Amino acid sequence: MKKLTVSAIVPAYNEEKYIIGVLRVLVSSPLIDEIIVINDGSTDHTDEQMRSVPGLKHVTFRKNHGKGYAIAKGIEEAHSDIVLLVDADLVNFGETHIQQLTNPLIDKKADCVIGYRSAFVDKFFIPLSGERCYYRRDLLPYIETIRNKGYGVEMFLNKEFKDKRMRVVMLKGLRHVLKHKKQQYDDVVCTTLLETKEIIDECMRDTNPPRYFIETYLYLFYLKQLHGTVVKRTHTIQRAIDRYREELEQFVSQSGR
Repeated sequence: MKKLTVSAIVPAYNEEKYIIGVLRVLVSSPLIDEIIVINDGSTDHTDEQMRSVPGLKHVTFRKNHGKGYAIAKGIEEAHSDIVLLVDADLVNFGETHIQQLTNPLIDKKADCVIGYRSAFVDKFFIPLSGERCYYRRDLLPYIETIRNKGYGVEMFLNKEFKDKRMRVVMLKGLRHVLKHKKQQYDDVVCTTLLETKEIIDECMRDTNPPRYFIETYLYLFYLKQLHGTVVKRTHTIQRAIDRYREELEQFVSQSGR
């Protein structure tokens, strides 16, 4: 069987302090066949940092277009079967995390994988995680839509893949750098407001925004898993009851003799 290839896409905006660590891990990974890093109009030294790592495909925009635009460009530039999306501000990113994200698709056991960081607070933002893996062929029909989604791109992808084989994995030890440690306070406020607006806009575009949010955020990542856990535990309890009932019946039968 033909080995499936993997393209890593790293969108970056003003990530001069951390991007080089992420890129070095990707370059050293035997699972990654191609790395595409998109400098989305950075005003710091992100461009110089990413060009200091050999073996990458570089794309640089003169002005900032938004996360969705950068990801769409990366998908267009990719030549592999599988697309791995990775944020540029990760700390403790390693080969194990790459394996967790890519192996289910390489083994054809999932249609998409979403990884989340292990910190308690990050568990509330699993649906917005930027660490994701998809088959490129599944993303190609949505390129033009993705291009205009900005920070709402993750919610859009959640919606489009909600009925496919989705796997959610915890990336143990992985951290990301909070905005206030990377940017000036004014920039942090502006970026946070922009992200929030674009995520809300993505929900409001739907004919039924509350249902959209519940289906692509609450149910898909929390309620659905909770329901599955409850059902699984119910079956376990029922099997235990059946086993003890059989043992009791055998005991009674033997005692009656």
